[in-house]
Amino acid sequence: MCSLVYLASPYTHEDSKVMESRFVDTQRACAVLLSFKIPVFSPTVYAHPMAVDYELPRDFNFWGEFNKSVLEGATDLIILQLPGWEKSIGIKGEMKFFNSLADGWYTDGFAREIYYVNMDEIKAWHRDGICGSFR
Repeated sequence: MCSLVYLASPYTHEDSKVMESRFVDTQRACAVLLSFKIPVFSPTVYAHPMAVDYELPRDFNFWGEFNKSVLEGATDLIILQLPGWEKSIGIKGEMKFFNSLADGWYTDGFAREIYYVNMDEIKAWHRDGICGSFR
């Protein structure tokens, strides 16, 4: 079984331009992780195009249960520290759920872990061809 990394990032905002910017940054982070052959899932990257094209809700109340079902299979949680991440209701919910799963759960000898990264680190990983302190 392949380990899955769940990439959480702030998304919902009253300004649609902020949401679009958060989507683009998160998509870039996913692309960098994938370039290192790290299997990554981001609810922002997954849901944003559908929310825009099909007028679906863009908040954790709507997507939360779906996100939890994916988190159940994740071995690691990366928090992308975009502006607003500390206040994000979605990130708080995802962290709480992930931590509730983490107690005593191991895969391939590794405990579930939470990592915090910012866009400068993501850009450096891409530029330098190394994946920082992650894994």
